[in-house]
Amino acid sequence: MNASVTATSLRINEGQQAEALKSLQNGCAAHTAVSGYIGDEQEFMQTTFLARAFELLHMECEVDGRDLVRIGFAGGKNDMSHHIWPFIEKYVEQGSAVSTLFETGEVETVRFGEQGDDIYAEDAHSDVSEEADEFLAEMAHRKITDTELDAITGSKEGIDFVDDNRRTPLLVACENYRWAVRGLADAELEDDEEVLDEATERLGIHAHNLEIVLRRNPDMTARDNDGCDALGFAAQSRDVEFVDKLLSHGAPVSASTFIDAVNGLSLAVFKKIAHNNTHLAGKDLLVHACTAASYEPEKMAMVRHLVEGFYCDVNSRAAEPIWVMEGRVGRHGTPLMAAALTDDVAAVEYLLRAGADVHALDCYNNTALHYCSGQTWVGGNGMQCWFARDENPQVTEMLLEHGADALARNAAGRTSADLAQGQREQAA
Repeated sequence: MNASVTATSLRINEGQQAEALKSLQNGCAAHTAVSGYIGDEQEFMQTTFLARAFELLHMECEVDGRDLVRIGFAGGKNDMSHHIWPFIEKYVEQGSAVSTLFETGEVETVRFGEQGDDIYAEDAHSDVSEEADEFLAEMAHRKITDTELDAITGSKEGIDFVDDNRRTPLLVACENYRWAVRGLADAELEDDEEVLDEATERLGIHAHNLEIVLRRNPDMTARDNDGCDALGFAAQSRDVEFVDKLLSHGAPVSASTFIDAVNGLSLAVFKKIAHNNTHLAGKDLLVHACTAASYEPEKMAMVRHLVEGFYCDVNSRAAEPIWVMEGRVGRHGTPLMAAALTDDVAAVEYLLRAGADVHALDCYNNTALHYCSGQTWVGGNGMQCWFARDENPQVTEMLLEHGADALARNAAGRTSADLAQGQREQAA
């Protein structure tokens, strides 16, 4: 079960936000359990920004034009959503939906204005057996045999049975092989023969398992709960031979394959995927490339290739939020915002020279300067994972020199200085 569930299509129109904010403030202040959960009660009662009020309740939302959309509840034992929701429910546009994770751990989806406000929950894993789950888990540790694979596929009516993460034998084999390939590459950098031998043996195990599964013509289009398919795992591995093997078995290239190839930071793999498939690429590849850590030596080569060889727009937008170690690039985030979030001086400088818009706004009205001044959303559990790297002051100065507005406010009324101050207070 995920730690958080994001609402889909929930909307509080601009004209309703002032009343919704007043109801939220009055209701929460009078509710003992909720008032003790507010991040800063004084600021909560004084803010004129509904989005900021949600932040101080450790909740998230996004903006569409001036409407508030996609309110997300944290879930878990500290989730206050079942207390908070009644204060804003009547301001939610009819037909909207919200998903929330209550203390029971069950997901309930509530739709308003549709057939008497039905509530329904779904068990997504009713077709998963303990036997299948255990077998697929064992594939991570040992070679499987044709006999035992045939036995379990016979009992499950085919090779495409799944575990509780919706992974088929093919997906399990590909994920394990991906990690084995990356593990061998890391081992080769170490001056330790024993480590190298172990990594080589591990790769041999997963190469064997992959071959056995491929001989049974599995469904090459299957995806797990995270949306990953077999070719995506191969693209992430940086191994061109792995990619070739799956392509030869009919694995289809999709927009997500391009993203996986970019995240893998291998130009050879990316070019292999792109051959005759350019028309399938999405428009946010450059954003994904710029979210890579600044210390990755292959990052700038990928960024330059996407701009100069693949002709990606330096002001392209992320269709959906992109999570990275430093935090999140929000929906409609740009490559410059991603580079600023990772404090990547080289990437920021390159993008600015290539025409990146320093004033561009994401769905929450953050600029690139907001992104290099602190995480732009408080997480559902109240913790922030963003931290300033040594290059942060240089990135900030570079953005300001190119005209970034230090007084620009996001949808919660926060300037980049506000976010930076919040980071300092949290560190203290």
